Amino acid sequence: MNNNKYYVGGSLPINWPTYVIRQADEDLYQALKESCYCYVLNCRQMGKSSLGVRTMQRLQNDGIVTAFVDLTQFGSQSDTTREKWYWSLIDSLLSAFELWEQFDLEKWWHKRECLTLAKRFSDFVEQILLKKIDKQIVIFIDEIDSILSLEYCLDDFFALIRYFYNQRSINPEFKRLTFALLGVATPSDLIQDRTETPFNIGTAIELQGFQLTEVQPLTEGLQEKADDTQAVMKEILRWTGGQPFLTQKICKLVSQIDVRLTTGYEKRQIEEIVISKIINNWEDQDNPPHLRTIKYRILEDENYQINLLETYRKILEKDEIQTEEIDPEILLKLRLSGLVVQQTKKVKVYNNLYKAIFNSQWIDNQLATIRPYAQSMKAWFVSHSKDRSKLLKGKDLEEALRWKDNKNLSQRDYQYLNASKESKYNRNLTIILLTVGSFFLGTIGSGFWFYEKYGSCPIEKGVVGEKIKDIEKGKDICFRTLITSGEKIAFLSSNNFHLSRGTEYFKKGDYSQAIKLFQQAIQSDVTDPVSQIYLNNARARLKGNPLKLAVVVSIDYYEYAAKEVLRGVADAQTEFNERGGKNNRLLEIVIANDGNEPPVAEKIAKELADKKDILGVIGHHASESSYQALPIYKEMRVAMVSPTSSSSKLKGDVFFRAVNSTKESAHKYAQYIKYHLNLDEIIIFYDKTSLYSNSLQKDFKDAFNKLGGKIVNNDNGISISDPNLDIEEQIENIAKQKSKAAFLIASVETNSVAIAFNRINGQLPSEQKIQLLSSMSLSEEETKQKGKNFIEGMVFVSPCLAEKSDYMKQAAKRWEKTIYWRVATSYDATQAFIKAIELSKEPTREEILQNLHSVRLPVNKTSGFGLSWNSDNSNTMRKFCIIKIHNHKFEEILEKK
Repeated sequence: MNNNKYYVGGSLPINWPTYVIRQADEDLYQALKESCYCYVLNCRQMGKSSLGVRTMQRLQNDGIVTAFVDLTQFGSQSDTTREKWYWSLIDSLLSAFELWEQFDLEKWWHKRECLTLAKRFSDFVEQILLKKIDKQIVIFIDEIDSILSLEYCLDDFFALIRYFYNQRSINPEFKRLTFALLGVATPSDLIQDRTETPFNIGTAIELQGFQLTEVQPLTEGLQEKADDTQAVMKEILRWTGGQPFLTQKICKLVSQIDVRLTTGYEKRQIEEIVISKIINNWEDQDNPPHLRTIKYRILEDENYQINLLETYRKILEKDEIQTEEIDPEILLKLRLSGLVVQQTKKVKVYNNLYKAIFNSQWIDNQLATIRPYAQSMKAWFVSHSKDRSKLLKGKDLEEALRWKDNKNLSQRDYQYLNASKESKYNRNLTIILLTVGSFFLGTIGSGFWFYEKYGSCPIEKGVVGEKIKDIEKGKDICFRTLITSGEKIAFLSSNNFHLSRGTEYFKKGDYSQAIKLFQQAIQSDVTDPVSQIYLNNARARLKGNPLKLAVVVSIDYYEYAAKEVLRGVADAQTEFNERGGKNNRLLEIVIANDGNEPPVAEKIAKELADKKDILGVIGHHASESSYQALPIYKEMRVAMVSPTSSSSKLKGDVFFRAVNSTKESAHKYAQYIKYHLNLDEIIIFYDKTSLYSNSLQKDFKDAFNKLGGKIVNNDNGISISDPNLDIEEQIENIAKQKSKAAFLIASVETNSVAIAFNRINGQLPSEQKIQLLSSMSLSEEETKQKGKNFIEGMVFVSPCLAEKSDYMKQAAKRWEKTIYWRVATSYDATQAFIKAIELSKEPTREEILQNLHSVRLPVNKTSGFGLSWNSDNSNTMRKFCIIKIHNHKFEEILEKK
């Protein structure tokens, strides 16, 4: 065998003499022969493509029709589009299956211009491939990771493959179709939208490195250069660990030398070749690229660089570590880089060659260019974490904390940054940055944050907002004007292709096509209520003369809470429309965005009130927004039912709410503190600029005083919105008090300060912690996500949930999420309007308003408690419950009698 037979880089041609047969060859062949969907997802240059080509040949010999599609042939993101990509895919399959003469792609394609690209490909498979080919079909898709680097999303392609697989139980023809996916990825990478069902089908084929017992084809080529080819191959594998590319490369280097490898000197001679031809100046000698590819995989995502490097250092220094010691996501990224290998429950560096190149010095060099605080952090750890002069301070700390946002850092990084934050030099800075970093809310005292949110009026994804003056606070407010039934994308964070296309057709009035796209959008993301509302609206428009209600939420800055409200609204709308609506008219929901900003709420209220066909308004979210909008609705005689605004100062004949007021929640807090915690005094913090916070503070003070309780700090409380508030100092002071407890009455805008309190308190030793109670303005999902493990033990009062009710069980199944109180109360608010509509002969604003006053709903027509208004039009049936976070779950605390 001459040295040209060693193949370095790329797929080996069929029947190439140095192809090494491994266990994966048999595993993949047998699985595909049995019509099992398979995926070979591994790091680069492990022989995936060669394996696919060889397996394809074996299947063809068995009479199975095959196609091998290399996705890199479709072009880069700069010269292709989604449409060209799908066209290229079908074109490749036509060529592979030799169907060109039987099929006019161009004519067929243009006939289906009204269909989505995914639907066209689905039709091609079902109506063309499975009709024209009556044998078993296996399609190999190679280089699937090339999809992940495209600017446009192709989640629907992998969703289609899953669809084809699932069709087997419905259409037997699909049992003849099998896919094999090859590439550098993980199954979770294949569908990038994390709200969509992940790629969860197929058999994983493990592709291991070469074993000494398997490499006979390579050994034969060394006979002219070595006395003992087995000894030489053993030394080569000692360096490569069986990595296919490197093994072929070193074999080729050996075959090209001018001297003969003699018995007993193999170790030294192979080492000299490896050092001189590979390790020395490795980046220059790395052709075709292999080592540079590994480096790129480790450093390509700046959010993971440090954690990957530090985790790799840990593996390198210990030789091997248990898989349970590594974050699963980090482990997968390291494995796919090729740098490490997992064997049973242990992880080690793949081979000695990698250890020599990607050594500790290399790690230090990379970190020095990545970390803005590399030298000071290293010096701090050298001092055994005692030299406080090496901790970050002032602007350096501020920049480091901003730099770390959204990055997956190592434990050492977090240890160093936390130590810097907790130093006595940085207390006030900690408060501000924790607040800003936690929630994307508020403007408490930070010029940087004020500029980011308001200065240039940015919203998201290049969208520039509109400015409006908040005279009371003396600032400009930036917001996105949004009043839509389906013409616009609501949440800019949405990456749902079908939803986006559906809005285009809705805007044009093509409601039939919009319905099809919104249906697919729901399948893409079952958790997004907007797709369901838009689908209902399109059907209502198609039916004609829809009944209209508006729902006002804060879209851009309070997404969690907004989606919770919209889920409840969507459920009630869907039920009403599926019953046929009223007088053959279906319900349309108009979604409006007020940003939880009172001046914006006033502007939106005027616009909605001017739309005479809107019968009523569900909303607003924050009490402050409802208070500002209420006079507009009162003047225009528009009924509003808020699912969330609980301030006892909200009153009026057009105002209703699906919750009780702060008087009731204040009474619940007072009783809990007095009788459960056995405390006669409490320290409170509240937002003096917030209507809700002021209401709860006053109502709580009255309720607690009636029980003989006392407010310790200045009788009224401390301002939680004070930019100079030192949280650590306040906690220290509270710990010295007899009660050792505080009540945080935050507003929607200052929620993040409450989270900061809980996070700082949660990190203290048990003996230094205080008992914290928080207001219900906190969103449960955000609280868990932002507070993480530091909010254990936090107590708050929120509307009770009838978790065993039919609605709650159906909603949890429908949305595939935990259902919190905002969903339930929004459902009830919408049901109240629907009942008022049903009581009307021909619904008008005045009749709806009149009917609302007499609406009473039984338990089975609500989320579980029924609905009945009290004197201030609050739902007296919706009681408040005391909730405590225990083991990262929200658990109700039963009252002591």
